[in-house]
Amino acid sequence: MRCIRPSRLALLALCLCAVGCGSRRYGDPDGTPVTFDVQLDREFVRSMRNRQGRVRMGMEVRGGSGGLRAGPTLGIGFTSTKIHLLAGQHVGSSRLFQQELSWGANRFVVPINQGRTVVFTVEATGARSGWEGAGEVTIAGDHPLIKLDLDGDGANIALSPEGAAP
Repeated sequence: MRCIRPSRLALLALCLCAVGCGSRRYGDPDGTPVTFDVQLDREFVRSMRNRQGRVRMGMEVRGGSGGLRAGPTLGIGFTSTKIHLLAGQHVGSSRLFQQELSWGANRFVVPINQGRTVVFTVEATGARSGWEGAGEVTIAGDHPLIKLDLDGDGANIALSPEGAAP
């Protein structure tokens, strides 16, 4: 049996961490701070067109003094739904950022380069899963504010200051 030296093990762990940790991006390093006001309503998630259904089946094996028994199971479980706002170059891309949203009002700031066109996608995972394109905007202005309302009527996006290109 061959052992791995502690120094090689540490190098391997560092490489794995660098690959796993370095791949996440949150905005442009030298970008202008862009404020996001996102209003998330449950009706938006219910009305998503790109939902994926989930079929769940189970199998159970029981052991006891009478031997082993196997058979299908039926149960009720609860899984929460997580909602993320993705931003990138096309629908479904999270290359620029991925921000978890809560129901109701959300406010966060992401540095983004002036002139960059950002495409937004809302992604649901968990009890409900799916995605929906939420529009795009080109970043402009000194202190840009992006207002994104996600409700039963769909996604409505606005960029302030006015004169910027939504």
